Amino acid sequence: MLSRPIRLAIVDDHVLLRKTLRNYLLDQRNVSVVIQTSDIPELLDNLGSSAVDIVIMDSMVSGMNTLLVFIKISLKMISDQS
Repeated sequence: MLSRPIRLAIVDDHVLLRKTLRNYLLDQRNVSVVIQTSDIPELLDNLGSSAVDIVIMDSMVSGMNTLLVFIKISLKMISDQS
């Protein structure tokens, strides 16, 4: 059993999908949605104040290469930890 909830970020440009997924996840034990956003720049801004364990992201939301997006997310999280 986990000692703390899994912290999630949801990134999707469709509001209905974000809200539906968030509402579903709120009913799950050991899960906390800490960031909901429609774009990558907002996600990166929010990562400075909210640590996450998992990012659920629409691969088409960024308008850029998905691998590059994950590298940017990783670098942002590493820089905020130091």
